[in-house]
Amino acid sequence: MDSKPCVIYQEGKLARQELDRNEWCKIPAGTVTLGADQSALRFGWDNEFGCSCVPVEAFEASKFPVTIGEFASFVAAGGYHNSSLWTERDWAWRCASNVCLPTSWRSNPPSGSQASWDPSNAAQFPQDVATVLHRTTYLAHYARIKSLVDITELPVFCSLAEARAFASWKKCRIPTESEWHRMAFGHAESATE
Repeated sequence: MDSKPCVIYQEGKLARQELDRNEWCKIPAGTVTLGADQSALRFGWDNEFGCSCVPVEAFEASKFPVTIGEFASFVAAGGYHNSSLWTERDWAWRCASNVCLPTSWRSNPPSGSQASWDPSNAAQFPQDVATVLHRTTYLAHYARIKSLVDITELPVFCSLAEARAFASWKKCRIPTESEWHRMAFGHAESATE
């Protein structure tokens, strides 16, 4: 498997034209500091204390987070029905919980039709990505419902199991904690945070 991590989530709104050019960025090798020195903070959770410097090899990562539109391509390709994309434990969870879409997505019948779209039916895949987007809505906070067609550029929210399966499908992987810190806090011209 390729060693490129793909970013699953990052805060911030992105312009549509930038997302269409989501490319791999080279992240130089460097050192990151994980954890915190208890004497340096007024407050922190117990799992944040204990400070260590970790070397990080150079790697590549996607420039932007994985979007709803990109994840819809995984759904359309039948990613939720392909056990080879999932770890054994993740596949067992997916099957036991009958997970077929990210938890905030809802399947809808096509407009003006009584026929329903059932993402749990493996026989309905692969699908065209437009079909997935048009027949699925996003349940936002306070029960607001949005069409996925209108929000394809937003970052996808999914479980770790779903993120790992998506990454497997894209032939990449999720970044390690050290790599995440290097991307988020590192400086291109510096080998340290």
